[in-house]
Amino acid sequence: MQRRTDVTAFTRAGQLKVALLSVLAAVLLLLPIVGLLLRSHESIAAITWGWEDILAPITSELKHGGKVNYGVYDFDARKPFSQAKGVAIEHIFVSWLSSDSSASINSSFQYANERNRWLMVTIEPSAVEGRNRHHLLDDVVAGEYDSIIASVCGSIGSLQSSMFVRWGHEMETGDLRYPWSGTDGDSYIAAYRHFAERCRAAAPKIFLVWSPKGESKLAKYYPGRPYVDFVGLSLYELPAHDLDRFGKVMKFQDAFTPKYNRVTAFDRPVMIAEMGVSGPPKYQTSWMADFFRSVQLFPLLRTAVYFNGKDSPGAWPEKYGVPDWTIDPNIFE
Repeated sequence: MQRRTDVTAFTRAGQLKVALLSVLAAVLLLLPIVGLLLRSHESIAAITWGWEDILAPITSELKHGGKVNYGVYDFDARKPFSQAKGVAIEHIFVSWLSSDSSASINSSFQYANERNRWLMVTIEPSAVEGRNRHHLLDDVVAGEYDSIIASVCGSIGSLQSSMFVRWGHEMETGDLRYPWSGTDGDSYIAAYRHFAERCRAAAPKIFLVWSPKGESKLAKYYPGRPYVDFVGLSLYELPAHDLDRFGKVMKFQDAFTPKYNRVTAFDRPVMIAEMGVSGPPKYQTSWMADFFRSVQLFPLLRTAVYFNGKDSPGAWPEKYGVPDWTIDPNIFE
């Protein structure tokens, strides 16, 4: 009699275990569907919403007690940030017309990998000689640059490693330096999507960074959630410019809040893809200290990448000269 009772209990326990496993399996299967219903997007990519956010790259030990990773564009050939322990991301710029773009990507990846950093590649599209720069975006959509995309993104894909790829940044500014900026939103979106689809095919491990400057009309250039893994913004602190425009020197929170608020509706992880502060070292240190204190106020912010170099001549009105953003490489320690 006792044996029969034991067998019955064992059988019931087994049945309960199977039932619990069945319920768990059903819940896991329903999660993507619930996600789709909650966020009805136009692409099948919406089915897995949220997973890419959960798995957003954590590339080094977080510093300053926060959740934000820090990176640098280290323009100086001496690489003052080469031994900086608080740097998680190495940023480079490449022109897709450059004959050595592949070599630059490969060597920069090796450099970053040796330092346990991710690589972020900003690809700057330009018109080939003989083609009108004002037709650049239409030519991209027409496939005129497909071989160039295949070459650059093929170099990235051959590394078989995750990295950030940023294309056609600050598109909403109308800056004459950039042949892709200041155009109508539809043309930019079509060209960005064309690039994104082909680059992902060649380099499936990339995280695409759609990167406006942060101005009021940026939404006109948003290509849609399936084409954006991160939203990148630009933020530079030039005291003389602030005094002229705002009547005061802007702290980080003052300067970043309006930019951040313009992109929160996209519900994507946010990075400051370019940031810099100009002035005496004491002022830079003070401004960055305020930055470190304030990042926790922006829950979507994941990454901030410093631009350690001088700006391009002509990037700012002549009265401001050429701002120098270089900073002490210990700033992130």
